[in-house]
Amino acid sequence: MTLSPLAPDSFPDLPPIAGIKLGTAASGMRYQGRDDLLLISLAPESSVAGVFTQSDTAAAPVGWSRKIAKTGTAAAIITNAGNANAFTGSRGDDAVHEMVNHLASHLDCDAGAIMVASTGVIGEPLDAAKLVPYFEALVTQSNASWQDAANAILTTDTFAKGAHATCMIDGVSVDICGIAKGSGMIAPNMATMLGYIGTDAAVPADVLADCLRAANDDSFNAITVDSDTSTNDSVFLMASGMAGNRLIADVNDPALADFRAALAAVMRDLAIQIVAMAKAQPSLSPLILRVPRAMKLPVKSALPLPIRLWSKPLSLAKMPIGAGLSWRLANWALASRLMQSALILAALRWRVTACVLPIMTKPRLPSI
Repeated sequence: MTLSPLAPDSFPDLPPIAGIKLGTAASGMRYQGRDDLLLISLAPESSVAGVFTQSDTAAAPVGWSRKIAKTGTAAAIITNAGNANAFTGSRGDDAVHEMVNHLASHLDCDAGAIMVASTGVIGEPLDAAKLVPYFEALVTQSNASWQDAANAILTTDTFAKGAHATCMIDGVSVDICGIAKGSGMIAPNMATMLGYIGTDAAVPADVLADCLRAANDDSFNAITVDSDTSTNDSVFLMASGMAGNRLIADVNDPALADFRAALAAVMRDLAIQIVAMAKAQPSLSPLILRVPRAMKLPVKSALPLPIRLWSKPLSLAKMPIGAGLSWRLANWALASRLMQSALILAALRWRVTACVLPIMTKPRLPSI
């Protein structure tokens, strides 16, 4: 696949996060010569939070992980790339159970403490038995880097996405590292994507969830490339507590301000990298438009009427990061000019910070 010209020059230098271990492996289920499994193991007492697709047809891993996220704690997150385990009915649930039950025996934890994420082809049953033999190596060889992890979760992406920030909580230095994948079926309210953000900050689960929701609204919930909502969107925020800062129990504690800003910066960086992926898709011809970030939309503003008319499935409360429209016309060149002009005018009028305009020229297979 063609590398997006908007891709970063290199993967950023992401330091290890104390209390978070990464392991990758190659099952060969769909891809050859590359890793397609990622295990994130968390130290005891770690806090977790998650946000997930709002689709009524959420994949089996989403339903499972959403329940665990509500508890605010987890021992691990297992991810497979190549098969989304979506639209697979009860067989999809069985595959999730088989994965967590086998992995729990290696981690010596409860199966209900293992979150699951999947990405890849939709509608194809996931044969978990082909993944299970690699679980022991994932656990025993958990010395992968964030770049290894980012590469293991890719599907149709053409480059790995990572971001890092440091901040202070009550005078204690804290690291935040994040990776994500996403290329097609990118629509508001998450996009077709998986995101993993790890920090060594000590933050209780309820406060962590509040931080994640706020940052998500201004990042992954504000991008779209083709107006297609996905079945598997999941973003996980993990806090190991190893930094040793004072535990912040109040969501309004001003000591969290720097952490919130750093988390938002990491997630916005990843979201913009996902939007940049559109330029590498052969069926897309994106346009990037940037205006001053200070001019971003107010939270309650409505989506501009021109964009609602051009892309009916689009539904945004705000668009600080990006917007994309899909369109099919015989005279696609004329359509392209008209739509790009409309989007530029709308963006300038409604103060959008970055826009991507893809023009669909051929159908894509349902692979996420």
